Amino acid sequence: MTSNARRFLAAVVATMALALVLGAAGCGGKSKKPAADASKEDGRVVVSVGDRKVTAGYYVSRLKKMTQNDLPRDGEGEAVDTATPAGRRAFLDVIINKELMVLKAGELGYDEQDDVKKLVEAVTHYQATAVMRTDLIQKPGEVVTDEEIKAYHERRTQVRHFEFIICNFEADAAKARQAVLDGGLWETVAEEYNDGSRGPTNDYRMQLQYGTADDMFERPLFELGVGEVSRPIESVYGYWVVRLDSIATVRERPLDEDYSARIRATIAQKRAKLREAAFIKESRERHEFKYDDAALWIVFNGLPEEEAYLDPATQKPVEKDRLQPLNIPASELGRFFFSFKADKDAEPQVWTIGDYKAKYDEMSVFQRPKRNTMLGGVKNKLFGDIVDQSLFAAEARERGYDKDPRVIAEANERSEQHMLSLFHDEVVKYDEHVSMEAIRALYDENPQVYRVPEERRGRIMMCADKGSADAARTELAGGQPWSAVFAARNRSAGGTPEGQVSINEFAQSADRDQLFALARPGEVSAPFQAHDLWCVVMLDNVTPGRSRPVEEVINEVGARVKRKRQDEALQTLLAQWRNEYPVKINDRVLDSLPSWEELQAAK
Repeated sequence: MTSNARRFLAAVVATMALALVLGAAGCGGKSKKPAADASKEDGRVVVSVGDRKVTAGYYVSRLKKMTQNDLPRDGEGEAVDTATPAGRRAFLDVIINKELMVLKAGELGYDEQDDVKKLVEAVTHYQATAVMRTDLIQKPGEVVTDEEIKAYHERRTQVRHFEFIICNFEADAAKARQAVLDGGLWETVAEEYNDGSRGPTNDYRMQLQYGTADDMFERPLFELGVGEVSRPIESVYGYWVVRLDSIATVRERPLDEDYSARIRATIAQKRAKLREAAFIKESRERHEFKYDDAALWIVFNGLPEEEAYLDPATQKPVEKDRLQPLNIPASELGRFFFSFKADKDAEPQVWTIGDYKAKYDEMSVFQRPKRNTMLGGVKNKLFGDIVDQSLFAAEARERGYDKDPRVIAEANERSEQHMLSLFHDEVVKYDEHVSMEAIRALYDENPQVYRVPEERRGRIMMCADKGSADAARTELAGGQPWSAVFAARNRSAGGTPEGQVSINEFAQSADRDQLFALARPGEVSAPFQAHDLWCVVMLDNVTPGRSRPVEEVINEVGARVKRKRQDEALQTLLAQWRNEYPVKINDRVLDSLPSWEELQAAK
């Protein structure tokens, strides 16, 4: 890229500072609140802006979230190096600008607007539940030992073969079990009691490899002895009765580093689901959740048959006004359905079938429970969406998570983002009329910016070592087809068929450099290192680039003119506000902070 192009890019991306200002909010909705995120450990003050304090922890948390494209740019349009004093100061200036806007917005009363207050309430409600789930459900099971991974891997070799019966009601499942224990043939009993479909082989048989189902369902199945009949096992579909017929062994992939990591994550996830189920069970008991089985059955039978998610004609979600209502007899609408205490010290919320019908009839096609999931699936979704979500919020309040510093910091951040968006649109004024002369002037500064880049299509082969890559190039030069050489020598898993790639001239990669160095289709590059392997690329075809005339990009250039004016107007205001609110930087703290590169490496 030429120096002129860099300077032009720098001018264009200067408006990105505005996005950073709006997106970097997170220090408190009211101007009197400290800027620091209280959940961060490093409380050293790196800068004071008026009465707001920005801590080193906050600076680091914001920098850590940036992508390289989000970083401030220098005069040549390159991302600043935050390991240097100038780069750190450039990023700090982004934060200072945000703080100045927050102070001014607070002075003008934006933090007192109803929509800002409502957003704080909504985010606090949501985030309190999310933080509680992390603390009580996710984190406790994150530590998985190597011994646990090894034991899980060994059990993965076990496949169990079962006969099954699925019932909508636990009482029916118990009757089916007793009928089998009394000597009834499994097929005969299943024909009488099974409420679900048959298995994959059109009978009542299935197989299950260890580790492929939820623990709540899997554990009792893998505790059975051969020939033993289980007691009813509840699942999201219904109540299962199974008999273990036989146990087989299958080969399992070697326990390498990648597979160990996957198993570690699986074990942690399974533990989280078990803790969540236990948490919900306990919360329902504490909040006195009750429901009527007969009412649930009435609701289930009132669900539309085979309701599709997508309209077959348009392949779009079925619109709400075309959905069928819940079909409930008028005589049953006043019947008790379920109740629970959203606040354990308050009166219970009581829902009738009619109350649920009114809610159901307003649901979108994706919100509705579906009859094909059986009664268990309907019960799980219905009570999960209405009851358990309310109970999670209640538990978060009762445990004080709405006062947690992490929750408050997130609510402040989101409210400031919204407040600053409103403030910016209403306070930062500029000339929105863009003349053709202004468009041509910006276009003429560097028409290369509006160029359609050259694009090259080709294929890449990733070989195990340089010798294999040299051999691949020799074989291709000798006339062997790419498909045959690729099948024999490519060592990269996944990817596109036969390594097909499409790269434009603005890309930055070794693949791009090698492909654009080739002169004609069919030519193959010398071996080069990329993707931790030795590679060769072959050029298939070239789509030349072209310059787009100003008439073709008039809207794009006009939008950039407006963004440039907008940024200039904002910078003028920020300069004024720096005189209103004193800015004091602690250079010693700033110089001690890590760079963006160091933070990315630490991830």
